[in-house]
Amino acid sequence: MSLITELKRRNVFRVGVAYAIVAWLLIEVASVLLPTFDAPDWVMQAFSSLVILGFPLALIFAWAFEMTPQGLKRTEDVPSAESTTHLTGRKVQAAASGPDAEVSSIRSLAVLPFVNMSGDPDQEYFSDGITEELLNTLTAIEELRVVGRTSSFSFKGKDVDLRTIGESLGVTNILEGSVRQSGGRLRITAQLINVADGFHLWSNAYDRELADIFEIQEEIAGEIASALQVELGFQVAQSVARRTTDNLDAYTWVLRGLDLFPRGDVTNLKKARAAFKKAIELDPEYVPAYLGYATASISLVSWGLGPADDLLDDAERRLREAQVIDPGSSGVHAGLVGVRIHRSDWVGAEQEFKKALDLEPDNHWAQHTWAYALAAMLGRPQEAVQLYEQLRWREPLNLPLAGNYALALAQTGRVEEAEKELQRIIEIDPTYSGGHFYQGMINAYFRNRLALAIRSYVKAFELDSQSVWIPVEAASLMLDLGDVASAERWVELAERNSGGGDLGNGAKFSLALYRGDEVSAEAISRELAETAQRTYTGYHYTGGLAWLRQLHGADPQLAMEAYMRLAPELLQEEPRVGAWNHGAAISLADWMRRSGDAVTANSLLEKSLSVISQTTDRHYPPARATAYLLQGDTQRALAALREAVEGGWRYGWWQLEREPIYEPLWALPEFQSLMAEVKADMAAQLARVREMERNGELEPIPERAVE
Repeated sequence: MSLITELKRRNVFRVGVAYAIVAWLLIEVASVLLPTFDAPDWVMQAFSSLVILGFPLALIFAWAFEMTPQGLKRTEDVPSAESTTHLTGRKVQAAASGPDAEVSSIRSLAVLPFVNMSGDPDQEYFSDGITEELLNTLTAIEELRVVGRTSSFSFKGKDVDLRTIGESLGVTNILEGSVRQSGGRLRITAQLINVADGFHLWSNAYDRELADIFEIQEEIAGEIASALQVELGFQVAQSVARRTTDNLDAYTWVLRGLDLFPRGDVTNLKKARAAFKKAIELDPEYVPAYLGYATASISLVSWGLGPADDLLDDAERRLREAQVIDPGSSGVHAGLVGVRIHRSDWVGAEQEFKKALDLEPDNHWAQHTWAYALAAMLGRPQEAVQLYEQLRWREPLNLPLAGNYALALAQTGRVEEAEKELQRIIEIDPTYSGGHFYQGMINAYFRNRLALAIRSYVKAFELDSQSVWIPVEAASLMLDLGDVASAERWVELAERNSGGGDLGNGAKFSLALYRGDEVSAEAISRELAETAQRTYTGYHYTGGLAWLRQLHGADPQLAMEAYMRLAPELLQEEPRVGAWNHGAAISLADWMRRSGDAVTANSLLEKSLSVISQTTDRHYPPARATAYLLQGDTQRALAALREAVEGGWRYGWWQLEREPIYEPLWALPEFQSLMAEVKADMAAQLARVREMERNGELEPIPERAVE
């Protein structure tokens, strides 16, 4: 990062300008007031000198310190993920310009999808490409806030008033246009509109040969920047000059992928990945195709598809190939953040995250991926919320981003805000499966409204019938309710969609455990011990490893081999226990206790309890209770369970009555009373499900997944 870029990032220039304006005002006021009080000349001279001397001190202060939500910190001590310099900069600028200047002082723009006027639906991706390239170019203008692609494209094909669009996106200007292709000729029209009054600030039309498409994009971007009275900087000029491909077919396939990817469901992720792969075949030097392919592969792993290691290996290979073509690509490092996260390499993930931001401070994908890790895996949802809120400034209508933001809000205890955010998502696009899925998770995990949760899961699966996570969550919920027949159907769907992957097998194990089918449970456990990969989803939750504890007595050697593959960091001389592996640590403590190594077992439990005290575990029997029980403290275990039940926890409650690890509780009257209370609640909620089925409020479970 250059010195000039770093000075801008730390708001040194903005502080300097603001200080100069305020200093000038103070000196002017002093020059009027001091003579009124007959102050000697030296007072004015001393005052002016102090104000002038303060200027370099203000610049040094701006360079060395950053104002964060936790207070003033040295810049070097603020991780990239927590930096809010761009937000602080806007406040500094507003303070210098007046009370109403924070919004107006930042020129903002939304580039709406250009309309395809060719009469050929196949040219839709071409008109979208004009918009895409304009976004890429204009985003590089530091003085201009450009709304991201996903939010702008959410208005594609919709007849919405420009003022409404402007309010939804929080912008002052909108660029819209059209593309008409006839034979080898191309006509592009563009117009820049002020949202407040609808006035056309600028418009133009371009008639060119189709082969000139890339030059046209650059020309339009330059004209628009001029109309906005923003001077293109070096970074923008470099971006415009860099030609990514001259192959229009490859370009079109990438645009297809970019159109499919933000929809966020498994079906469209698979299609997007195929589109990016086609682009690579057409132009092996086209870096965006490699980045898109790798990102789609990583996203499929996030949705539970596999084999995970194969997908991640493929993604990393494509990213390294892209890096050879373009060593300065921030997108390569953004992709590697996802690879490292799914391999539980948190140090490597943060390093790649910082590299991505060093090359491109506003890299949206790197920030989104790291925010997801903070909330879902690292037990730091408060930091995730801060990062998501920064991202939403540019992408207010990015629905996958909004969904993850809602889950992070719920993890911090802001459940009502999370529910409002999910309702907003569903109102924006009722066909987005993620909105319904996340709504189901909030109702299941944080509200104990299981009938409403299953209704959301059914709706989500109707919209994304290739999902693995949706049937896995629905099957777990039905087991909680005691509806084994429904759970069986959901497990079948999870197995089919996972293609024999870990999530499908995990759901099948849970069903066998619930039924008390020891033979099937052990067989599935042995299979998972051989096939479960280091990326096995849920191994940071105690209940997610019930299949592994099944082997503690049946085949302890096979169980240890699985621990060595899944959590080698726990077998080091000094075990590393974090939010991402505390479930595995507690399970391993049980193995160690059985083998006679009480010292190691207790060390793992103490480390796990320390981690749990700093995070929230809403899955399966509360990890704190399991740890206390392994320490032999049944009273503290019961107290932890009572606290969880009163707080609305029900997820996987039945494991308490079936797993041998909880046997010390079974004969205790207080435990039996607690279980009776939970069972009564589950019976009442299952009755509500049946009522919804009779009233037509709940659709039947799909018979099969769409191939």
